[in-house]
Amino acid sequence: MTGPAVAGGAAPDAAEAARVGDLLLERYARLVGADGVDEPVLRARLAERLRAMADPRRERYLELLAVVNGWAAPESSAEVMDWAVRALG
Repeated sequence: MTGPAVAGGAAPDAAEAARVGDLLLERYARLVGADGVDEPVLRARLAERLRAMADPRRERYLELLAVVNGWAAPESSAEVMDWAVRALG
């Protein structure tokens, strides 16, 4: 859902991005069993998790893990994660 929006050139502050952000938040709430939690609090928690996933150190770790294990190098998800954080705004 986020990847296609980024690939399609949607701005993170556009109406489409708000819908994607709401969908991400809904799925995150179900995943962590947080239905009924105050939305701004939940939105902040999700944004923090996404920021952590976009950390360049995490990206580098995954690259090195692939080298050590002989796996194909992973694609960077930093742009998509950053977009998602901004869409959650």
